Parts: sequence; C-alpha cells; structure tokens
Amino acid sequence: ISTIRFLRSIVDKLQPGNSQILVCTASLALMARTPYALQSATKSAMRSFVETLRDELRGRTRVMNLMPPSVNTQIFAKAGDDRLTTAYPPASRIASSMQFLLDCPYDICIPELLIEQHCFNSDINEEEK
Repeated sequence: ISTIRFLRSIVDKLQPGNSQILVCTASLALMARTPYALQSATKSAMRSFVETLRDELRGRTRVMNLMPPSVNTQIFAKAGDDRLTTAYPPASRIASSMQFLLDCPYDICIPELLIEQHCFNSDINEEEK
C-alpha cells in the first residue's frame, strides 16, 4: 500500500513526456509459490496497479515493471531460511536490467520485463550437483 500511495503522491509532480517510473515487483506476481501466498498476492496486486497506472499515464510518463526471480542476497538467511542462494542471480544483474529499462529511448516502453534464472550444467560446480 505504501508504494501505491507514494506513486500516487508524485504523479502530478512528474514532467509530462520526460519522466519514467520503474517498479520492481517479483516473478511471484505471475505465479504463486508456497509458502509465499501473501507475498504472491501483494506482488500480483502491485503488478495490476502498475498496468493501470501505465494506461492512465500513457503519453505522459513511461511506466515499467521489472519482475526478477529470487536474488542471491542475505534476505533468506536473515529470515531464518537456510536455502543455498548461490544459484540465484546476483543483485548486480537485476540492477543492470533496471538500468537497461531506464536507458531505452524514451519513445520505447518495455512494459514488463520478467527475468528467469536458467542454470545450465556448465554453471553448476561439482559441490552443488
């Protein structure tokens, strides 16, 4: 809710034709995963909000949504989840994707970018097999 309120509070302050909004939700917005029912639902709601905002601001402000997978950070460990995150993409890859969206020519809008992590056999070292 706070992200929606924030975006609503700045919309009138954006310069028409020279502004952009990039929201980073998550791939959970497209598919529910257990035990993340609440997170999946809120990400899906945010995705719907971003789609509607894009329609409302069409021709004035470019509105984009980035949906990354789980990322190799300490967030899982801090939550007490002991999963191995080294197979997840690094945060720098997500940041690069965000920069790509923001650097596109202004007359091009990539409405959504879903990032999927693919792990190929050559990417797995012997300890992770």
